[in-house]
Amino acid sequence: MIVGLLFLVAWGLIDRREIVRIGYEERDRGWPLLVTFFATITLQLEWAVVLGITGGGTGATICGAKKGIDESDSDDSARRA
Repeated sequence: MIVGLLFLVAWGLIDRREIVRIGYEERDRGWPLLVTFFATITLQLEWAVVLGITGGGTGATICGAKKGIDESDSDDSARRA
C-alpha cells in the first residue's frame, strides 16, 4: 500500500513537458537524463545518481569547450564599448 502511494507521489513530481522540451530543443542536455534513467533501472540508486551527475558535468564541460565559450573575452569587449 505505501509503495503505491510513494509511486504516485513520485509520478506526480515528474515534469514530462520539460523532459520532452529538453529532448527536442537542447540535445546536449538530454543525454544525462537518459543516462540517469537507464542507470537507475540497472544500478543501485546511489550509483545511478552519481553517474548522472558526473555525466552531466562532463557533458557540460565538453559542450562548452566545443562551442568555444570564453566569458572573459565577452566581458572585456563589453567594458571597452
